Amino acid sequence: MDDLTTNWNRLTLSDKEGSGHYLDDKVSSQEFIIAFMFDNEVEVGKMLQSLLWSFDKHLMIMERYDKNSNIEELKFDKSTFWVQVHGLPIKFMNVKAAEKICAILGRVIPTVNLNEVEGRNFIRVRVSMDINVPLCRGRLVYLGREKDVWISFKYERLSNICYWCGCFGHDDGTARYG
Repeated sequence: MDDLTTNWNRLTLSDKEGSGHYLDDKVSSQEFIIAFMFDNEVEVGKMLQSLLWSFDKHLMIMERYDKNSNIEELKFDKSTFWVQVHGLPIKFMNVKAAEKICAILGRVIPTVNLNEVEGRNFIRVRVSMDINVPLCRGRLVYLGREKDVWISFKYERLSNICYWCGCFGHDDGTARYG
């Protein structure tokens, strides 16, 4: 590692890469918003119901808005994920039980097509989640007098997250929680 640091410190910037460009608040932006326009409601629904949207492994959040509302009212704080629910006892290996367990994650989106939710040893649930809250690894489920069971969650097509705190929007070096 020391060799890498030593070699890195010997590198220099070219004239184009070096200093000399100053950016101030006049050109800064806190968020980037891109508006998409569609010809009909069906196409909008298809786009919003699609799987997770990302670009270069970074989460892209889509939100429906009313033409009469202000852009400041848009929050861009929710995204829909497929969550795999692992560790369910056989008698609870069903959509109803998995949806009840996943309600802690956010708003569960009921599934119409049962072929989408069945896995070999897990159940899939679509959940609209607040991306400002750390991802939940699982939860302890009480089965009455029988026993307690740890149910683990696995998130499909997950974009870049901080593996230290489980949040989006930063890397492991700047964790907000933990």
